[in-house]
Amino acid sequence: MPEPRARRVPKTAGDNELGARWAAALGSHTELDTLQSEILAESPDRSVPAVRSLGIQAGEASVGLLTRLAREDAPSVAEAAVESLGDVRTSAAADALDELATGAATRALQKSARRSLYRLASQGIHPTVTHAPTVATVGDRRATLYRAIASAYDGSGSRVLWMAAERAMGGIYLFALVLNDVNGLEDLVVRDTTRKRFAEQETEMRERDVTAWVELPIEYAKQLVQEAVDTSRATNRPVPTVFSLWADLIAAPEHPFERALVYEEISAFEMRMHPTLEGETPRLFVQPEIEPWFFSPDQVRKYLVELSRPATSRLIVTPESDAERQARIFREAARELLPPRALHGLRRRLEETAYMFLRTGRDADARRAVAPPPRSKRSDHFVRRTHSCRR
Repeated sequence: MPEPRARRVPKTAGDNELGARWAAALGSHTELDTLQSEILAESPDRSVPAVRSLGIQAGEASVGLLTRLAREDAPSVAEAAVESLGDVRTSAAADALDELATGAATRALQKSARRSLYRLASQGIHPTVTHAPTVATVGDRRATLYRAIASAYDGSGSRVLWMAAERAMGGIYLFALVLNDVNGLEDLVVRDTTRKRFAEQETEMRERDVTAWVELPIEYAKQLVQEAVDTSRATNRPVPTVFSLWADLIAAPEHPFERALVYEEISAFEMRMHPTLEGETPRLFVQPEIEPWFFSPDQVRKYLVELSRPATSRLIVTPESDAERQARIFREAARELLPPRALHGLRRRLEETAYMFLRTGRDADARRAVAPPPRSKRSDHFVRRTHSCRR
């Protein structure tokens, strides 16, 4: 079983005085050229920790400076700038990292940019700028699917599905789809490429991604695409326009979706009868695929305020104990944050993640993921997890 991913130590405004001084300078609109020169003139021992703290201390105001530093010849400063951009929870930082992921001076720095970009994506923050892809020609769309791989879910409930189809005239089509557990099919890009290039991209992607990717049977991948399209249409969300050109190839499965693939290897009945699995769901949160699953701060803020309010500050005295009060707040939060459609999406997310666990030798966690506790308990685990990690 793989070791849990190491947690990053949160940065604070007191990391070092130098970083605080530069953050204040950004806030007072000091020229970026001046700040950049001052940073590069410092010794790396002093400048690197200070640069690492800028994303937390200055927020979005630091994006321009950090992007400049990420393109400097000083490797340690550039690395610190890329890492710091991953702490700025805005689309502007994601845009900068998206460009650095392909345009940074070294492959090591590009890899660091992709890691920071993934950290933002796991919190639901994505680039607003999409690079124009090399779109596949559609004069002859005859092709045969031969490979499908899927990523883990990010914190917003989205995962990437790659499908490769061999063309009748040589080369392949690469289909890159974004599937969301609640919104359905969010994006689809089609590119011309080759088997060799696809294999190289997959290898590179697996090396840089901190969570699991898994190969899926072709028919099941098509079922997932069709399920996502049906979900989008059921919620009146637009399906990407290009989908209609390729629907017969990448969707329209021979058999409709009936159950998650994990149940081919794990008995759903066995899980219902298991006496202890129901209470083991919280242990899943040490797994890197599930560790980023949080509600956004805006969604939970009012509940966190209520939970943090001391009992003596309440104006109305009730017979409920503090433990009972907390349990009531968690139940209320679960009802609001996980209505039936979101709860269904969470269940599907867990089922798909359980299959990843099986393929990576984590059978016990696969069983924990599909153990069917009552609605209140599964929801309560998820809400409590968000609360414990926000404190």
